[in-house]
Amino acid sequence: MKLETDLLNTADIQSINTQRKIKVRLSDNAQMMIFRSYTKNLYSNIIGSIIRELTSNCYDSHVAAGVKYPIIIRLNKESTGYTISFIDKGTGMSPQTIEEVYGVLFESTKRQTNEQFGAFGIGSKTPLAYDTQSFFVKTRVDGIEYFYNIYAGETSPEIELIKQTETTERNGTEVKVTIASGDLGRFLSEIKKQLYYFDNIIFEGFDHHMPNINNYTIHHGNTFLYRGSDLYDNIHICLGHVAYPIDYNALGLYAPDWQVPVAIKANIGDINVTMNREAVEYSDETIEFLKNKLHEVRQELIDLYVAQCGDIKTITDYLKFKQKQFELKITPTNSIFLGKIFSNQDKISLTKFPYNNIKSTIKNESLVLIFYSYKLYGIKPNKFSNNSTIFNGSYFDILTKENIFRTGLNFNSKLIKQTYLKHKYECFYILKPKYDYSNKDNIIIAYLKHVNCDVKSLTSAIENEIIALFNELTNIIKVHVKAYDDIVVPDEFFCNKNITKKILKKSNSTISVLTTNFTSNRFHHKIKISELTTFKGNIFYGFKNDAHELNFSKKIFASLFNSKYIATLNNLNDKEKNIINMYNDIAKKLLHEELERIKLRPKYYCDLYEWSKLDEH
Repeated sequence: MKLETDLLNTADIQSINTQRKIKVRLSDNAQMMIFRSYTKNLYSNIIGSIIRELTSNCYDSHVAAGVKYPIIIRLNKESTGYTISFIDKGTGMSPQTIEEVYGVLFESTKRQTNEQFGAFGIGSKTPLAYDTQSFFVKTRVDGIEYFYNIYAGETSPEIELIKQTETTERNGTEVKVTIASGDLGRFLSEIKKQLYYFDNIIFEGFDHHMPNINNYTIHHGNTFLYRGSDLYDNIHICLGHVAYPIDYNALGLYAPDWQVPVAIKANIGDINVTMNREAVEYSDETIEFLKNKLHEVRQELIDLYVAQCGDIKTITDYLKFKQKQFELKITPTNSIFLGKIFSNQDKISLTKFPYNNIKSTIKNESLVLIFYSYKLYGIKPNKFSNNSTIFNGSYFDILTKENIFRTGLNFNSKLIKQTYLKHKYECFYILKPKYDYSNKDNIIIAYLKHVNCDVKSLTSAIENEIIALFNELTNIIKVHVKAYDDIVVPDEFFCNKNITKKILKKSNSTISVLTTNFTSNRFHHKIKISELTTFKGNIFYGFKNDAHELNFSKKIFASLFNSKYIATLNNLNDKEKNIINMYNDIAKKLLHEELERIKLRPKYYCDLYEWSKLDEH
């Protein structure tokens, strides 16, 4: 990082009275004090600083060597505990370079470039400020490998060359630091925090402690970076690859207004940091830079979201948009919430959505119920039931739940299918249209009833949108909801003895019916289905609203033949009886299914004797 050092080179003080210059110098015994001040006493977070500074040095070495190898950070399990290594394949260090880098404070070769992190000449010594106060350096340069032990002496760092050997490996350096007992957890935590935006690192030996440490992706926008939401809640800075939080008070801004977990892209040298590189220095230039960058990031995020909304075309697109409004999809699996940075002036236009005039009525919980009704069968769910089986008319349930079945306007249930569905799902739902939608007017009627609106307020454009909405919804239901009539009960279902017993027991149950006599009086009866199976004559049946038709059919039969052939429930087994008339007392318990399921003599619905059908005969 570039530093302006010209002013630092002037160390003369001019005396006012004598016009004499006095050279300021350090006392002879100041070396130890300076060493301690700029190593052990400099850092408030020494573990974080070790990780940040040693990784940055690896990065700088690769830049200097012009290579793009990944940095390797390795956790080593030694006999005495853990060590951590920072490994690069950069320039390597000659003995002279080792002496300059580790033996001299404030010496740096990186002050004339913004391509590298270093500048202050103290980062490489950070391990000396740690409790162990020593570390090892293994470096290869020009075919020689050197192994050093560097430790804190009484007045300055001590560098001990342990051995040197010839090598054929390429240049590079490994710095190994011993982790003090009890500090492993802090090292693991700081690795994620300090190296959050370093994207060319391979972590080795961490599988037991951090199994997914190598599985991450950094998304690059034009002005921002995004990796996840587990570092900082608010917009922060990524200077080079190092993340820093923003002090919004220093900027005169309200922090919650910038609650988006992305980082401002900032290059090395764009802003200054403190000497320990643990924080940003908030000069006037830095404050202005950050304010401008914040607004650039905000505008890019809003533009991306507006473009995302421009792709909304279908009901599903729109309801997902409503369900996760202000969520910008960054990656296929990650979204970020932008609600805090939107203002009333930010307009969202759904340019491709075909239902803009009626979009306020398109809601997940009620859209289906505009045109369809549903009914529960089987075991009624309770508060302990699996939520995956409960259906309340939700649109997204239509897309995902398997225990919903569609029928036409007139639903005729089948006992075996009902038993099979109850056995498979415990509870299931029948979805049916509210009206006959072959008449398009009924589509409009259903919609207007739902929104409690008068037909006079409709324009042709709105009518067209309503019909198009119905058509899209109906097609979605056809794709995602299985037709009841298409259900095939598998053969193995009938092989289950317990299920067979239930069906047989059901077949022996009674049906509530009303019968009529010639005085049109109605009589309530319970009749066993098994008794109907032994009846030798014909059965004419109807439902609760068919009393008139049944009486009429009885009179027609009596006039054509003889009333003595009409059976009552008390003489079903009389061989002379040829006909029985009955209709269901409870409309919801349909006879159609019962009479179709059992093998009876010919049976006819009561409309056989309508005048139009008599004319046909």
